[in-house]
Amino acid sequence: MADSKSYRPFDESLLKSAFMCRQLHLLAQRFRNSAHSVLTLAIPEVVLVTSLAYIPTSVPTATIDGDTSEWAGVPVFATDAVDNAGSIDFTSMQIANDENFIYVRYVVNDSISSANFFGVYKSVDEDGDVATGFDIFSLGVVGAEASWQGDFPFENATDVFNTSNGINSAVNLMSSLQTSTGTLDVEFAIDRSTFHTVGGASVFPADGDQVAFALWTDQAAGDVIGGGVYTLAALSQTLLGDVNLDGVVDFLDIPEFIAILTG
Repeated sequence: MADSKSYRPFDESLLKSAFMCRQLHLLAQRFRNSAHSVLTLAIPEVVLVTSLAYIPTSVPTATIDGDTSEWAGVPVFATDAVDNAGSIDFTSMQIANDENFIYVRYVVNDSISSANFFGVYKSVDEDGDVATGFDIFSLGVVGAEASWQGDFPFENATDVFNTSNGINSAVNLMSSLQTSTGTLDVEFAIDRSTFHTVGGASVFPADGDQVAFALWTDQAAGDVIGGGVYTLAALSQTLLGDVNLDGVVDFLDIPEFIAILTG
């Protein structure tokens, strides 16, 4: 016997509307859970730090080539006033990561070149505790356990600038500073597999964990930027509703979603 029930024809527009409402709700919920925090260090005229929670769209895989266009949209991690004019004078700093590297971009007030290569120090506070590492200029900004002078890695400890134990850092790609041209804008990358030669402990934590990072110089009057907490992004995370995996929840996801439903 034939089924006498009547069915309303499939209305794709209703499905689209319901789908987008649901995805927008999920997206709003996700960003509410990714709160931003702002930390201002109480060190006048030294450094202003902005520490940002992980936002999935803010993690590029940077190409270290001097072209910083891929940094557009990445939040500024820290800013600093013009206070070391005529030498290395940091003004802003951005940080991102992928599964292999920590990427850093920084801007300076006065042009620097390969002549300043070893004038820029990069320091990592692995546990976020100033008391357990080398306190740069005794400012209470970071307690560094690992540092690089230019591309030379070395280990720090409490009240010890260089323990001589060493850091195994496979790659530290630099842009611009490898030339004598001079630049106001530098990007570099540090291998996330970097570890302490003695003991073998990793310098960088796992995805989702936090690390403090600072750049500094002892040239002229000296300058420091950073010190805030950076949360390493887990790239395996994807946006809820991003069906086509392009990093965005939008109407381009609808055909993929419908294909799944009707496939």
